[in-house]
Amino acid sequence: MPPADMLMEIALLGLFSGFVGEAEAIFRAMERLYPRSALPWIGQGLVSLRGGDPQRAVGSLRHALRVEPESDLARSFLVLCLEIAGRGEEARALGAAMRSFGRDRGAMDLIDRILHRPLPEAPLPREVGAARWKEG
Repeated sequence: MPPADMLMEIALLGLFSGFVGEAEAIFRAMERLYPRSALPWIGQGLVSLRGGDPQRAVGSLRHALRVEPESDLARSFLVLCLEIAGRGEEARALGAAMRSFGRDRGAMDLIDRILHRPLPEAPLPREVGAARWKEG
């Protein structure tokens, strides 16, 4: 069985290259293969965010934290989704709490970037990177 982080990277590459359905299928398979990992649910949250549904993304990331309560990565993406969903106060409170007990430096850096830089009004564009894969 391939490592969960390898499948996550493949699915994310697909997601951000316009292969949303394929990425979602990988994340769904990961739910069965790695039932104790937050990664499949983080991926589902990013699929929802990419599809313009930040509230659903919040739900997926909360589920990721039920599966793996210590996941700083899930928390950092939850902060992002809360911010995009217009729940900035909740995002800032979670981000501040993470600064107190978070251990993953990359996740902490992501939190700082989310909370200290303005985010775009719209969700991530669906077509980002898709042309690169279709060109010969």
